[in-house]
Amino acid sequence: MRPRVFALLVAQLLVVALVAFFVTRLLAGSQEPAQAEPLAPAATSPATEVPLEEWQAAARQRDEEAAKPPFVGTINGVTLGQGDGTEHCTGKLEWHHDWRVAQGTPFDIRPGYLPAGVTEIWYTDPLPPILTCDGRVISATKAWAMPRGGTLIIIRDSNPERRYDGAYPADRVKAATVGGRPAVVVEPMRPDGFMSTTVVFFPEPWGLTVVVGQFLPYDETLKVAESLR
Repeated sequence: MRPRVFALLVAQLLVVALVAFFVTRLLAGSQEPAQAEPLAPAATSPATEVPLEEWQAAARQRDEEAAKPPFVGTINGVTLGQGDGTEHCTGKLEWHHDWRVAQGTPFDIRPGYLPAGVTEIWYTDPLPPILTCDGRVISATKAWAMPRGGTLIIIRDSNPERRYDGAYPADRVKAATVGGRPAVVVEPMRPDGFMSTTVVFFPEPWGLTVVVGQFLPYDETLKVAESLR
C-alpha cells in the first residue's frame, strides 16, 4: 500500500474513532467526569460534594443501564447501532485550531445558550477540533467544562447517511422535537445529570449535529440543543 494511501486510511479511522469515542464514553459514564485539556483552569469535580453511598447507588444503576438491550434502527432520520456513516475523505485531510476556518459553514458551532460559568476546553486533545478535506470542513467539536463539574460537547460531522454506531439503551432513545427541529434524544438515567449523560442528535442536510451533556441536568442540555442553529 502506498504511503499516502495508508496515511489517509489512518487519518480516516481516527475521525470515526474520535467521534464514536467521545459520545460512547460519555454515555457509558465513568465514576468521575471526563477529563480534558483545559483552555482555562479546570472546573471543580462534583465528587467531593456527593456522599459515597449516592455514588455507589448511581454506579449500580449505571451498570444496569449498560446491560439493557441497545437501540438498533432508524428514528427521526437518524440511524443508530448500524455502523458509522462519517464521510470518508479521499483527498487531503488537515486538522485546524483556528475557528475562522469554519466561519460561514454549518460547522461553525455557536450555541445561543450556555450554562452560567462554563469554561471552554480542548476536548479533542491532542487532535485539533476542526478537520478539513481538501480545504472543506467535514468535522468540528467544541466543549465546555461546568463550574461544578461536568462536560458539554457539541459535535458537527459530515455524515451523509446520518448513521452513528453507538450503543444506547433502547428504552431511553426517543423521537423528539427540539428547538422546533426533528431530533433524537437519549434520555439520561437521572434528570439531575448525576453520573448520567444526555445525548441529542439532529439530522442535518450534510450529516449530524450531536450534543452531549455529562453530569449536566437534562433540561440544561436541552436548552443548549434548542439554541443551536
